Order: sequence, then C-alpha cells, then structure tokens
Amino acid sequence: MGISRICVLAAFLGITSILFPLPCAAEKMEFTYRNSFDGSEQLAVAYVPEICKGREDNPLLVIAHPAGGTRHSCSYYYEECEARGWLLVVPDLHGRKAPGQRCWAALEAQHDLIDAAAYMQANYSVDSTRIYLAGRSMGGALTAVTAAKYPDLFAAAVAGQGIFDMESFALGYDQDWQEEFGGPYSDKTRFAYERYSAISFAPNFSYVPLILWHGTFDRIVPPEQSEQLLAAIRRHNRFQPDVNWLLAAPHTPINYPPAWIMDQLQHYRNVAEGDKHPRLPLGLHLVTDEDKQFFWLRIVPEEEHFAEVRASASNEEISILSTNAAQVDVSLDRFLPRITPGRFKVETTTGPVRLSISRGDSVLFSARVERTQSGELPVPNPE
Repeated sequence: MGISRICVLAAFLGITSILFPLPCAAEKMEFTYRNSFDGSEQLAVAYVPEICKGREDNPLLVIAHPAGGTRHSCSYYYEECEARGWLLVVPDLHGRKAPGQRCWAALEAQHDLIDAAAYMQANYSVDSTRIYLAGRSMGGALTAVTAAKYPDLFAAAVAGQGIFDMESFALGYDQDWQEEFGGPYSDKTRFAYERYSAISFAPNFSYVPLILWHGTFDRIVPPEQSEQLLAAIRRHNRFQPDVNWLLAAPHTPINYPPAWIMDQLQHYRNVAEGDKHPRLPLGLHLVTDEDKQFFWLRIVPEEEHFAEVRASASNEEISILSTNAAQVDVSLDRFLPRITPGRFKVETTTGPVRLSISRGDSVLFSARVERTQSGELPVPNPE
C-alpha cells in the first residue's frame, strides 16, 4: 500500500513544487508522476476520504478535466467521494502540441489518466475491480477514447457532453483549438483528428461499459455528437444504453452532478464469472492507433494507421484476422487453464503481419504471415 496511511503536504506554490510524505491525516494531496508515453513529469491532485486510509479495496474514480481546466477543476467531487468512501484522482492533462487546457484526447493526456491511476494503485489500497473514469466536454472526449483503449482496466466510464467526432466538431474553431491536431483538417492532419475521436474506436466499447449524457440545448457541443457515437457503438454492441438526455439543458457541469455520475458507476465491477478474475472476453474485435495490450492480445499498428483485429480463442483454435497491424502477440497465459487451444489460424487483409503465440517465457509460434497461415500448437506441459 505504500503511503496509504500517510498524506502528502504540498505548498501549492507552482508547478515545480516537490512533494514529500508526512505523517498526517490530510484529505487532499498533490503528487507528481512520470507520464509513461513521453517521460514527462506531471502533477495530479488526489482526494482521500478518511475512511479510505484504514480500509482495504477502495473504489477509485479518475477524472478527465474539461477544456480550460486543471487538476484543481473538479473539487466539486470531493464531498460525494467523502460520503461514499471513494478515492479520487484528477491529473493535469497535457498534449503533444497544445497545453492541457485544449489537448483534446491526445495520447499524452490518455497516459496522464492511466499513469495517475497507476500511482493511486501503487500507493493506496485500490479495488482493481472498481476503477472508474469520468469526464465532461473535452474531458468527455478523452474519457471515451481512453476507456475504449483500456477496456481491461476500467469497470465503467461516464462521458458527458463529449466531442466524439473531431472532424465535424473542430472545423468551425479557431487555430488555437486546432493546434493539437497540427492545423485545420486536411490529408496531412486527418489521422490526428481521427485518433482523437471516440467513434474511431467504436468496436472496443463491447468490452467496457460506457454511459453517455448530454443536454439537448447544448450550443457548445451539439447533442448530435453523442448520437453519432451511440449509433457507431450499436453497430457492434446492441446492448449499448441510450444517451441520458437532460431536456432543455445547456453545456454545464451541473446537468448531472457527481452523485448521479457515481450512482451510474457504482454497480459495475471488472469481474468475470465467479467474481475471482477480471473480464476476459474470448472473442475480440479491437481497434488501436498505438502499440497496446488488450486482454490476451498485444496489437502493434502500421505507422499512421488504425490496426483492426478480430480474434477468438477456444479449446480448438486461436483465430486472428488482421487489418493494418504490423504485429499481433497472443499470450496464452491470460486464459490458461480455462482453455487450451490446440491450433492457430491467422489471416491478414492488408500487408504482412508478424504473429507470435507464447506461453510464459516460451514462444510456441512466431512467423511473418503474408496472407494466411495455420498449424498445430504444442500441448502444454502438465504442471
């Protein structure tokens, strides 16, 4: 648990403040962490209710702040977290080209959320089955993309008033708001706009619950943004719930307050049957724009492309269908002894893909596949 029984006292005198642990019972703490994407040091604020300091397995809520916000912008969650006994963390976001106040769903900002959550897990007693993500406006856009790319981490996510199709939204904005994309939409910037858009990752929402909300009189982010994402997800997941509409409501955080948001999240757990293991879908349809581990798959996309992989696992066969993936790695350890596949089959619809299938430190199969390949897998050693 690390420093779960101590707090960090901060002077809050600037972004370069160095924080250190002291034996006290503060309810709010500021800390630094290293962003795993670009190696930069970033700041975050955590709220630690008194009950969480001596209790095992606390729920954790990660917040993506809105445009123009900082790590201090979501203090209105503190009271509800105290009442429920939830840990809270809000990192400062940052982008590649733009500051965090307008970084949209930059990969750097995605890792801010993930790394802030990892810090909390390393230093507090966090229930790994109850890690939640929420945000509104720009934070809603980032929440949806991050949840889609980390479906095996989050129990559920709430995205409010979000921008989910960056091309249609950002075209009318000035250069400051287009800075993170590298300028106006064009052939040169198209991939940046698409990779910051949750609709690009629609298949992934079959594996993580996403709750959407929007005000119908929103003039900042049109309600159509939520409708578009809903329609895109339902093409892959017929169980995706409808948008929670607040009739005649404008673009404001008070549409649905923390109590409502946490009410939606509280029933979700990242568990499979028997409540002993995390979710482990044996059939996957995933999209990624970066080298990512998903459940039992690692997918490496071709440069400046989205990789799309359909995969299934059973006692009979591991099957992979790859589009624009440079590499796909299968880790059999993730689902042994639940199933023990005896064969593999891989097909690529674009260029060649390197497929690797491993069990522990042993690579059972590795080859550069030009179009299709199949074969037998060695029988696992009895242990």
